[in-house]
Amino acid sequence: MRKRIGSAAHGQLQWFQNILKSLLQNDPANHHHTPGEHGSNAVLDDEQDAGVNGQRQEAIRAEEKDNTDRAAKTAKRLWERAYKDYTRITDKLKVLCPTPEKAPNLWPASIFAFLSTMAVFQAARRMAPDLSLGITAELLCDDFVRAMFNHRRQPDDYCRPKGHRYHSDEKFPPLANDLYANFKIHPHPDLATVLLSLVIDRRLRDPVLFGGTADRNQQLDLIRAPEFVASSEIGEACRRVWKRYLCDPKRKTVDGSFVKDFDKLFNLGTGGAAS
Repeated sequence: MRKRIGSAAHGQLQWFQNILKSLLQNDPANHHHTPGEHGSNAVLDDEQDAGVNGQRQEAIRAEEKDNTDRAAKTAKRLWERAYKDYTRITDKLKVLCPTPEKAPNLWPASIFAFLSTMAVFQAARRMAPDLSLGITAELLCDDFVRAMFNHRRQPDDYCRPKGHRYHSDEKFPPLANDLYANFKIHPHPDLATVLLSLVIDRRLRDPVLFGGTADRNQQLDLIRAPEFVASSEIGEACRRVWKRYLCDPKRKTVDGSFVKDFDKLFNLGTGGAAS
């Protein structure tokens, strides 16, 4: 079982690495055109008329437009593939009933899939800033939080397997609650930085909607393993995850607000720094 899971994770990792490699190779931000790149040997004499120079500039603009169009097509194709695979994963989470064998792998696998998807999303946005990807970074973050922390409603055509551990016919319990209540499993402290970044990001976007103390404290209890210790170093790690993966490149963000909310999250939400 572990060997099969490891092989699948390795294959997915290679796939995402290939995507990121392709994005970086074709990222127009890494290609800065200079006159020398468009025929350095064809030096214009002072006597050449403006018409020749104008044609040359028009050719450069046409080439840059072609590069932009190709970048947009590549970004769109890679994002659609990544999002399709990610949607397939989240659909499985809606009906998943953890077993003792699968439970230890659920936090690492789900966070890895989410973070990899966000990496492709961010790279695609940088590669083609004006391209509509059909979804925002904020919606992707909220969808993942719901998948892990909300009660799960199954599709109308879902048929519960015989001997299923869940008994509710309407909703399955949140995965995070199930992993803790039945298997005593928290995410590893290193992975908790991603989840804490999501908690703070939601609160920054809408303090009224996502700032409830009860829900926030419940999520913290499910996120923090006994060995987790809140500190300024952890806060900085969360901020880096937030800035690199969770924020839309066009979104105006203030790092100081994130740091302040991290401190507040532990000082006020849990009665002091975690220990």
